[in-house]
Amino acid sequence: MSSEFHGPETGVWKRRLGRFYFTGIFWYKLPLWGVRVLPMWAVPIVIFICTFSFTIALHRARRAIGANLKWVLGDCSLGMSWLRAFRTIRNFSWCLGERYEQFLPDVEIATTVETSQGWMQLQAQGKGAVFVTAHYGGWEIGSVTTQDSAKPIVIHSVREREIDPESNEFLEGMLNGLGGAQYHIHYANEDAALGVLLLEALRKGEFVALQADRPATDGQTIDLELFGRPVKLPVGPAALARLADVPMVPVFTPRLGRRQYRVMVGEPIVVPRTKDRDADFKQAMQDLLLRIEDVIRQDPHQWFCLRDLRADPAR
Repeated sequence: MSSEFHGPETGVWKRRLGRFYFTGIFWYKLPLWGVRVLPMWAVPIVIFICTFSFTIALHRARRAIGANLKWVLGDCSLGMSWLRAFRTIRNFSWCLGERYEQFLPDVEIATTVETSQGWMQLQAQGKGAVFVTAHYGGWEIGSVTTQDSAKPIVIHSVREREIDPESNEFLEGMLNGLGGAQYHIHYANEDAALGVLLLEALRKGEFVALQADRPATDGQTIDLELFGRPVKLPVGPAALARLADVPMVPVFTPRLGRRQYRVMVGEPIVVPRTKDRDADFKQAMQDLLLRIEDVIRQDPHQWFCLRDLRADPAR
């Protein structure tokens, strides 16, 4: 199994279409061009057309979305499975378009930040933390918005490279200018010294942002349960937080409407520090997974898991 088990499966069409495959550079530049030139009234029409087309064309992603949502919403007919996939891809299309709109100088993405009592106490203490999130709603918008607090914070965002190298270079160029000097991008498993750098940042009171709902490439995993089904999650967030003696802080960013998002900064999760390190990791990550389940239940169609979790060898 590929470690990118929440990412889309690729096959012969990727080799044939190259940059015109849906992970290719064409589909990264097209949305940016579209949000620059399309009038406001045309955007919903284009979103509908794209959603309809992708629901039909991306049969692997469609089947994966339908299968995964059965874990949350229960069994359904084939027609309802298609409808669930359509609604999810439509939400994904809106989040994708608005991700690009945030780079336009005359566009403002409205965000309402809801903070927990534990997060406010953590800020008052000047301690760092590991931000953990999932591929849900506008997760990239949320990772930058958390800087909008009473005290500016430094965030180190660790991400996987895009499947297509040219697409990754294009996206990196945009993201680097989004958060300014307080926002730094790193790539998982590409620098042997990255762990040391992140540990030092946390001990200085800075923050590390990690996706916690998919294992990094060649990363260590842990067997847990999602909606009562066995899955594998990365152990990295809990291991890093435990080593730095800082908590994990769940952050989720559901989309509310046109250019409107809610950033939910949850109660910190303290990783236990007993003699059984593996048990400590498992307890903390299972606690996090319960938080992820809660937010998915609020709006399952903002859960952008494009790979069939039934294929996970933990099953």
